[in-house]
Amino acid sequence: DPADLPGVHSAGRTDAAARAYAADLDALPLPADDLWPAADPADSELWIPVPTRRGCPLECSYCSTPGLEGRTIRGRSPERVAREIARLAHAGYRRFYFVDNTFNLPADYALELCRRIAAERLDIGWRCILFPQDAPEALVEAMAAAGCVEVGLGFESGARAVLQAMNKRFLPE
Repeated sequence: DPADLPGVHSAGRTDAAARAYAADLDALPLPADDLWPAADPADSELWIPVPTRRGCPLECSYCSTPGLEGRTIRGRSPERVAREIARLAHAGYRRFYFVDNTFNLPADYALELCRRIAAERLDIGWRCILFPQDAPEALVEAMAAAGCVEVGLGFESGARAVLQAMNKRFLPE
C-alpha cells in the first residue's frame, strides 16, 4: 500500500509512516531521456534545473527547506552531477541552473563539483544562489572556470536587525 511508505499521507489517515529522507541521492533516478526532446536547447529562456544537494542546517525564519528536506545536507556525488551536465551539454543544452538553496554550502563540495565540471571542458553557462558568508576566492575562481555566468546572493537585507530577526547566520559586513 503506497500509504505505508515513509512520508506518504492519504486523506482520512492519521497513522502515516514517519517521514524518511533519501540518504543516497545518487540512487534516485534522473529525468528520463525521452522527456528532454520537448525542451528546445536553442531556447535562450531555458535553464535546465540541476539539484545537487538536499537539506539545510541554517534555520532561516522564513524558509521551509529544513522542514521539507531535513537539516542534514545530503549530496549527489560531484562526479555524477558533472557527468549528467556533460551528457545534457552533448545533447545541445548550454544553460543550467543549480537549484540548491545554497550552492556553496559546504564550500568544499561546491569546489569539487566545479573542478569536475571544468574537467569536462564544456561550452556551458550556469547560475546558482550563494550563501554570502562562505564564498572563498578559490571557490569563486573555480566557479568561473566551470562556466558560472550568474550568481544570486541570498543576503535578504543589509540591516543587522532584519538579519537577526530572520535568523540569518551572517552580518551586513
